Amino acid sequence: MKAALGLGAALGLGASDDVAAKLRPEGPCGKGGRKDNACTKDSQCCTGYCERNLRNRDRKGRCRCIRKGRPCTEKQTCCGKSTCASGVCGSGLPAEICDVCSSGCAYSTIQPAVAAAASGATIRIDAGTYREDVTVDKSLTLKACNGATVTWYNLTDGQRALFVPRADPGYNVVVEGITFTSDSTSGGGIHQENGALTLSGSTTVTGCKAGYGGGVHFGDGNSNGGVLVLQGSAIVTSNSSDSYGGGIYMDSYTTLEMRGTSAVTNNVASGQGGGVFTQSYSSMTMRDDASVTGNTSTSVTGGGIGVYGGTGAFLVMHDRSSVSGNSCQGSTQYDGGGGVSLGTPGYLTMDGDTIISGNATTASGGGVRTNGQVTMSGNAAIKQNTATGGSGGGIFGAAAAALTKNAPATITGNSPDQCGGSLSC
Repeated sequence: MKAALGLGAALGLGASDDVAAKLRPEGPCGKGGRKDNACTKDSQCCTGYCERNLRNRDRKGRCRCIRKGRPCTEKQTCCGKSTCASGVCGSGLPAEICDVCSSGCAYSTIQPAVAAAASGATIRIDAGTYREDVTVDKSLTLKACNGATVTWYNLTDGQRALFVPRADPGYNVVVEGITFTSDSTSGGGIHQENGALTLSGSTTVTGCKAGYGGGVHFGDGNSNGGVLVLQGSAIVTSNSSDSYGGGIYMDSYTTLEMRGTSAVTNNVASGQGGGVFTQSYSSMTMRDDASVTGNTSTSVTGGGIGVYGGTGAFLVMHDRSSVSGNSCQGSTQYDGGGGVSLGTPGYLTMDGDTIISGNATTASGGGVRTNGQVTMSGNAAIKQNTATGGSGGGIFGAAAAALTKNAPATITGNSPDQCGGSLSC
């Protein structure tokens, strides 16, 4: 889509002056009446703006705009900063100039646009389907232009659609409103080795497959691994891994932050962490209405989240965050953790109105299986979880496990019991 241009053409010259004069102005200078809607300086008052450097139509400070909804041409800007969409004047800021599109833009594919961009720039991608294995070696924002539907496939089997290599101190990459997917036997999605990666807006990672982190693999196991942020309505869904982290794999020394209504849902792993797997020296924080739901580990532990605590790892749940409807198909009483599996010395902290509910395992620990420490406070609840092959419908603790539950936090309504293993409620 090209930028809207030609402001003067939209102001109703000639015969259109008579039409404009009969219309009710729409600007912020008053309530819509001609006198009340006057601008104080030599400017044009339209659709929420007093536009500078444009002479008033009647030279008395009053607005004479062509109102929203009047026909316009593609290159026309209607009424101040309103734009022309589908031949009709709309409101808001001018349309973005797209950097990448099938024709008419500076680039027809994403990688050349990345190569030419300065560090910190924004690359705007127009509507369409793109098949590329792109390497980003600088800090950039990649966004859907004008809210367009952008679908990005990996090109090569086994490769990621977006790869960000390690750097010192690491690149800051932001993705807004783009869908990453794959139709190959492996690959797709995103791998960033360190720095910061933010998935925001309606960004979606779906239908991708890999050994570690079917949708997103973040980190490379070295120190200063960086931070992955899911915020807004970003979602990682329906991805798969033949090892750890069906949706997301977080390597050592990394941090995962889920905010707002972001979600990890309906992913599958054959190993630990159907939704998310975090390595040692890592941390995961959920807040607001973030959720991990409907994920599956087909064996071992951690249907929703697998926290490997070999040398210390943390899962912190705040506000109204939730882990629900996940499942783990472990085969022994020491497997399990339908919602969360916590290694040694892993740490789970729940506060606010957080909830772990409706999870299930064919082993032990329907809600939580832990070798580490669990602390609950506020209105935190572990409830209505099921362990059909062992004990600890709510929470199962191995020998090193510890549970601190501060009222009014609750563990209730779980089956066959509330707590099992080394823990008592």
